[in-house]
Amino acid sequence: MGGAAPVVDSSGHLWVGVGNGSITSAGHAYDNSDSALELSSSLQLMQFFAPSDWRSNNANDLDLSTAPALLPGGQVLIAGKTHTAYLLNAAHLGGIGGQQAAVGSVCSGDMDGGDAMVGMTVYLPCLTGISAVRVARSPAASRLLWSTGTGGGPPIVAAGLVWTIAQSGSLYGLDPATGRVRQQTSIGTPANHFPTPSVGDGLLLAASANQVAAFTATAPAPSTSKPTTTGNTVPTVDPSSQPTAARGGAMSPGVIAGVIVGGLVVIGGIGWFLVRRRMTSTGRHA
Repeated sequence: MGGAAPVVDSSGHLWVGVGNGSITSAGHAYDNSDSALELSSSLQLMQFFAPSDWRSNNANDLDLSTAPALLPGGQVLIAGKTHTAYLLNAAHLGGIGGQQAAVGSVCSGDMDGGDAMVGMTVYLPCLTGISAVRVARSPAASRLLWSTGTGGGPPIVAAGLVWTIAQSGSLYGLDPATGRVRQQTSIGTPANHFPTPSVGDGLLLAASANQVAAFTATAPAPSTSKPTTTGNTVPTVDPSSQPTAARGGAMSPGVIAGVIVGGLVVIGGIGWFLVRRRMTSTGRHA
């Protein structure tokens, strides 16, 4: 297995990203390493893709390391530690070197873990910051939409933002179109680079090494009064990083109350509009 959980498609087939294997020379046959695999519901191998340089990737720990992103229209995007994202035909993965297209230099660090997807855009986890790749169907093509030095942990998309946890211990909400920081707060240093935000029952959840922070949107404060917070006050975020709705207009900023589960400590919050609940999980696409 690679750095993310399998993805299940509408037919019940499993799509798996596989990391590096032990075969590094031309004297041995391909072993399904450094690959994207489609498995039946009974775990029988149906088809696979691997880069043409899979042996070299195995030798240098440069394997595919994200979850396969199953795009609308029968395409698949998977990326790895060579900083290359491969666009595949889901109906015919093509075996070794069978990609439809590839885009290189999508980030400057290792990519590891689950990705997030909205329409034809895939948000990839890169240790140096999230990268967004836009895919086209006809002709099949992919291009880097943006790359940011912010965040880096496996992303999700919820309430119109891309959420990611940085190694510094900050939770970021990024603009999906530009990568610009819209929301930010500290939750504590994570245990490693795999922790992923999640959404459920109206809560945004984010884990650090020893605690879980839960955020929920409260009712908007009246325009004539100041917003209130529960618990300790979080340092003010630069207004330029706030969503447009939180900076003016008819809508007043919401207030997030953060509940720390690990220590039963209530922390202050940041404005967050839960306009809609939608979650594209890291390595948990359905």
